[in-house]
Amino acid sequence: MYDEIVVDPCHRAWASYLHHFTISSVVDPAARAGDTRVLVHRTADGDTFAEQHRQYFHTGAQVLDALLDAGLALTAVTEEYSVRPADAATLRATWTARRDPE
Repeated sequence: MYDEIVVDPCHRAWASYLHHFTISSVVDPAARAGDTRVLVHRTADGDTFAEQHRQYFHTGAQVLDALLDAGLALTAVTEEYSVRPADAATLRATWTARRDPE
């Protein structure tokens, strides 16, 4: 299916007979941010597509304070892409909030 090449924990590449994928990440702990670049190369015609993502890392207290300051009420904190409640082992979480009815 895919052959995976792991260069280091922040650089991974996969290949199939149709595509070559590369994901590279750089994390700046002091800035509490990370940049990830995804590169997809179609082997049949050489077409290439790239996208870049920036993520900021916030404490739970910072997220909750921002939601409350915006007048929102917290309704759930779950593990990312699931309905399982977040816990101490959760690496990435989805925070769901709504405006309080007036």
